[in-house]
Amino acid sequence: MTRNLTRIVTATFTGLLITACAPQAHAEFVPKILYRQSLVGVQYIIKELSDGDTYLKIQRVNPASPAQRSGLQAGDWISRVGNTRVNSRARFDAAILAAPNRTTLRVWDQNSRQWTSIEIVLRSLGEPEPPDPNGNGINGPNPHLITTWRSSLGGTIRFTRNQQQINGQALAPLAGWSDLFVTPNGDGSYHYTYQQRNGLRDSGHGKLTPRTPNTIDGYLINRLGIRVDFTLTR
Repeated sequence: MTRNLTRIVTATFTGLLITACAPQAHAEFVPKILYRQSLVGVQYIIKELSDGDTYLKIQRVNPASPAQRSGLQAGDWISRVGNTRVNSRARFDAAILAAPNRTTLRVWDQNSRQWTSIEIVLRSLGEPEPPDPNGNGINGPNPHLITTWRSSLGGTIRFTRNQQQINGQALAPLAGWSDLFVTPNGDGSYHYTYQQRNGLRDSGHGKLTPRTPNTIDGYLINRLGIRVDFTLTR
């Protein structure tokens, strides 16, 4: 009887111990969330460095990206974009979207084991591909982007070029004015980011793909991850 009671008590205690320890053990095996910043071209996690503070640790650098061209490598840590401290996905994305064409990252270099400043060109644009007399570029339809377009969502978008930078100013019903920064992708399409000037101060990114010399298919993804498709005509 005593032996059986001992076994019952031992089993109960073991069960309680397992139950108490399980959440902690489970938490240790949960992988860190891998985030992506497509404009920079990095995949990263958020974790503590040895100094006890939280930073962005790069896990992967995308080929031919601004990050690779600037010399960033997997294993480097990012603490600042310009003067903005970044220790979360939201802060990093907001700082990148608000940054000018060139900005400086504060980086813990895994090779030198010290903090350093790295300049990165976020929007290296070059000239859009010139169309032939039929409005077609080398890689297919590629209309003159630098003009005013009507949007199927209402309102207009006017694209202008300042040296190597392509900018856009969009006027949409209710939303008001937004500023766009455009990058040719090299295949006849364009990537862009946008920042709303007032109202909800929305921001995000999208893609423009010419379908005919007078028609462009586009979409935008706002900061909440909501996608909206539209068409531009002139």
